[in-house]
Amino acid sequence: MGAGRTGVFSLGGLSRIPGDAPLEGEFTVERLGDGRFTCTGPMFKGFRMTLGSMALLRSRAAPGVRVVLASRKCQAADQEMFRALGVEPRASRIVALKSSVHFRADFEPIAKEVLVVKSPGPALADPAEFAWTKLRRGVRLRPRPHNLQRCALESLTGIKRAGADIIVTYFAPAAAEWLNG
Repeated sequence: MGAGRTGVFSLGGLSRIPGDAPLEGEFTVERLGDGRFTCTGPMFKGFRMTLGSMALLRSRAAPGVRVVLASRKCQAADQEMFRALGVEPRASRIVALKSSVHFRADFEPIAKEVLVVKSPGPALADPAEFAWTKLRRGVRLRPRPHNLQRCALESLTGIKRAGADIIVTYFAPAAAEWLNG
């Protein structure tokens, strides 16, 4: 399918993990690329990336939503991944990335706000949600209940002292209750 053509696509959901289903919808192909570019961000600077065939799709159901696809998996850690298809991340109102932490070095400086969301897949945002089967004895995934409030508030206070304007945390509902009495 070439640029300017519209078709039904099934995006993602390849991990075979329960709950990780493809997103199906009708999209128009805006641009195609060969996936070759040189990274400019701090993490991959100077690295010559080869992501295989790439496509920029626009959703027919939500025309303001565009999706950048690549043939090869790679952490979305460099703005050049978008520019290779003519998308300037700085000019985008919202940029959603499927990346664990790697995106921060190049995308955080242009972001007004970073929201980390839970999504299905092989890399969960909260390690306690993995079905651990071989943790050695004595290893805890979370603080003991009687230390939870102290540990959580100290962690959040430390993040704020480090200069954060906004903190996204799994402890948000509990922290609000603790702080509001």
